Amino acid sequence: MTKGLLTSRLTKLKLEAISAKSPTNANITKFRQYRDIYNTTLRACKKLHFSNANTNNAKNLKKTWSILNTALHKPKQHNTIHSLLHKNSLITDPLTIANTFNNFFTNIATEIAKKIHPTDPATHPTQTTQPNTPLFAMSDTPVTEDEIITTIKNLEDKKTADRTGLSTNLLKKVHLH
Repeated sequence: MTKGLLTSRLTKLKLEAISAKSPTNANITKFRQYRDIYNTTLRACKKLHFSNANTNNAKNLKKTWSILNTALHKPKQHNTIHSLLHKNSLITDPLTIANTFNNFFTNIATEIAKKIHPTDPATHPTQTTQPNTPLFAMSDTPVTEDEIITTIKNLEDKKTADRTGLSTNLLKKVHLH
């Protein structure tokens, strides 16, 4: 709150006390008029504050949502898993719960792939499956320098850093040198 709003708040509280102590029509009217003007000004200041905050953080989606949730008086949600039922046993240790989730999400693609019936090689002659070859590998074809440069050039030009601390703007500048 600004210094002016704090002073106005004190004045409003004093007028409220006077109208409660001595409830004449003049005191009540004076308090209500001042209260209404104060509330209108306070709402306008809040609107201006949140508008400026959103404008200043327009490129930071996390901060934008934080500002919106604050404006809407939404409390932060803490969805913590305290226990997990896995293979008919109840797990309550946080580290074991985390490892169970990691194992599940690490292995789910392979488990689903095992359930898919193989296709007939006669209908798909280009498909070759070799034993001990991972089903999902990104290293089947090497990446060329030209592909990397083209990909970097096609990145959206942003100055905000990603979770590793790099921005696409930095990548574009570094690849030029």
